[in-house]
Amino acid sequence: MKKTLRFLTLAAGVLLSALCTQKASAQVTSITAGFNDSAANFCNTPALTEGYLYWSVQGTPDPLDSLTIYINYGDGSDLTTKVETQGQGSLLISHTYNTTGTYQIQITITNTNSVTGNTAGQLYAITNTCATISGMVWLDNDNDCTHDVGEVLLVGHSVTLHNTTTNAYYYAFVDGNGMYYAEVPDGYTYEIEPANMMGYPGITPYCPVTGVATQAVSSMGTYTHNFGYSCTSNPVTDFSVYGYAGNFRPGFNRTILMSAYSNALCTTYPATVTLELHPLLTYTATTWGPAPTVNGNTLTWTLPNLSALTYLSSQIQVYCDPTAIMNSILCNTAIISYGSVNDTVPANDTIEICAPVNNSMDPNDKHVSPKVDAIGTIENGEQLHYLVNFQNTGNDVAYNVVVVDTLSDNVDPSTFQFLEASHPVNVEWTPGNVLNFRFENINLPDSGANEPASHGFLRYDIKAKNNLADGAVINNTAYIYFDFNSAIITNTTVNTIEIPTSVQNITNGAISAKVYPNPANNDLTITTEGKNFSAQVYDVLGRAVATSVTNNGKAVINTSSLANGMYILTIKADGKEMTTKINVQH
Repeated sequence: MKKTLRFLTLAAGVLLSALCTQKASAQVTSITAGFNDSAANFCNTPALTEGYLYWSVQGTPDPLDSLTIYINYGDGSDLTTKVETQGQGSLLISHTYNTTGTYQIQITITNTNSVTGNTAGQLYAITNTCATISGMVWLDNDNDCTHDVGEVLLVGHSVTLHNTTTNAYYYAFVDGNGMYYAEVPDGYTYEIEPANMMGYPGITPYCPVTGVATQAVSSMGTYTHNFGYSCTSNPVTDFSVYGYAGNFRPGFNRTILMSAYSNALCTTYPATVTLELHPLLTYTATTWGPAPTVNGNTLTWTLPNLSALTYLSSQIQVYCDPTAIMNSILCNTAIISYGSVNDTVPANDTIEICAPVNNSMDPNDKHVSPKVDAIGTIENGEQLHYLVNFQNTGNDVAYNVVVVDTLSDNVDPSTFQFLEASHPVNVEWTPGNVLNFRFENINLPDSGANEPASHGFLRYDIKAKNNLADGAVINNTAYIYFDFNSAIITNTTVNTIEIPTSVQNITNGAISAKVYPNPANNDLTITTEGKNFSAQVYDVLGRAVATSVTNNGKAVINTSSLANGMYILTIKADGKEMTTKINVQH
């Protein structure tokens, strides 16, 4: 018996020593914290403010360690909460101020061993002296400046309110009832305009005829300005097709989202969209939206009435062949055709929807189109199409979901247009050009209980600013909150204003083209003046290593798999041919 007790004592000592050694080696060296909010004037109390705390822990956390988060709201109230110590984390912080004043949130994060990180928010100026401006935006078919039953509400657009004294801009969202609503500081004059409306051909402002209202506001005043637009004629228009794919996994289904638009609000056109799937992909089902007609690997959507208000939005499932090679890129070609109608921008009639072959997928992600190359090369003023996917992969219902999206300084907020979402959603602008998409009472089931119903999404459009510098970058990241959980941070999308320094102009007298960049890294872009052409890349032994055919004057050839060195590019159009040398450098 004594031997047994002595053995147990020795074993306990060894275990205690090992635990002490493990604890000694597990040590947090520092905590870095930040708080994402915006300095703002808030009109009227109670005023709800929101910010997003994020932190990272340096060193090795002890398994028994925890973080204590202390939040001082600056109005005499505070909050203390504890979370598990992890490498990084985030927390949605909301607070309602019930008295007027200027406030700043102060935050301290401390771990069990008293390692501390501090951060602070911006200044909130909260008053009770703001004015309210609201109104309706619609297509006034009979030009009577009154919204009648059946007249189309221009839902999803933004209204700009410009303070002509301070030069500050405020934005309001046109909701599902066609109404916008904004609170602005009093004592100033504002110019109010649904700024994105004139991007549509064939309409003109009618009420008022200038499309802009001017209003001097006073304390606590309430002002109404409606905006009616009139359809004028059948205009030339722009047809466009867009698509998104996250990734493809051998032996599994994955999704592709297809969209097609016309920018005409008042006129509908018949159109056809085709999607040519990669040979390793096979159509299996339509998740939502209209289903295509399937002929082998060619999918076709017939659209009898395409317009800016009646557009194609269809999500399909495709099966990836088990022989697909990991890290390879599978591309699918989408084309919109529309008969003899004049298209002002044929370059967006054909796109490549490409995605890598991976072994796993984060269901909470973000996509942008166009994405013609690794850096998302675009031109100034080009329209960007964003998609945010989310899925409840927990083990219980998510009652509320909030998607927070801070717009880049390089996009124009006045061109924002909300397109659609999987569930009813409230869209809110907050200071700092932050968009909050609130899915209240969504009751999203978890993936274990109902996988198909556990998904959600939202889509919106916005344009890059004009006159951005060459190489200017537009990044976008979404933060997804399921109830009171920490944010799930999506990938960051990237678009880059085209840098023309590496453009090569070539011509043979009959046709001319631009080739860039040269040297090429992952992609080589070829453009002509709207001509249909074919292009082939040959190595120094005369073997064709890449090819592309286009009907819209632009082609992008993937050069990521080509070895460094010199190649010959051949371009054929209108029975003519020209060649030039290109280099590939990775």
